[in-house]
Amino acid sequence: QPAPQAQVPQEPTAPQEPAPPDQPQAPAPEEKKPPLKQLERDLKKGLKGLFGR
Repeated sequence: QPAPQAQVPQEPTAPQEPAPPDQPQAPAPEEKKPPLKQLERDLKKGLKGLFGR
């Protein structure tokens, strides 16, 4: 006798909500991307934070 799944409403499974309105905007256009130099600086900062301790 299979257990009815409707009897487990306590599980915090997320209901099928519609995607947030800003979801289709995920791929940022080229203009909004930060310049490569800034990305490099952030990367080096992150590496220093990781290995500099």
